[in-house]
Amino acid sequence: MGDGNLADGGAISSTGQEGGRGQLRRQWHSPRGNLHVSFRLPASPVFSGDGASLAVGYLLANAFRQLGFPVSLKWPNDLVLLEQYKIGGILLEEKDGVLLAGLGVNLAEAPPSSLLRRDAALRSSGLLPHHAE
Repeated sequence: MGDGNLADGGAISSTGQEGGRGQLRRQWHSPRGNLHVSFRLPASPVFSGDGASLAVGYLLANAFRQLGFPVSLKWPNDLVLLEQYKIGGILLEEKDGVLLAGLGVNLAEAPPSSLLRRDAALRSSGLLPHHAE
């Protein structure tokens, strides 16, 4: 991504990451077996300004629902399962005029509660242990 060769809509995924970060540069737990992907958003009005995060979150939550998982968006960047478990997060970042969306989804494993913010309202969970409904 750093050399500008990633086309609009292009994505890069990894099996795990050690330098992951979430909102406010908090450390993000990224074990193997979960989903870690960054993709380049197209230069489109829907992805400009403050609405970009909402648009990406809505599209991702809708995609999970179409796959049979009851996922919703908790503003501004949390993916929530069954309205009670945080299963992932979205982080938008602009670099040299290119808007990138980072996505982390707990598929098989959730971060231990010791890594979560103390004031977090939702418990963390993996998506796959709940299976599609």
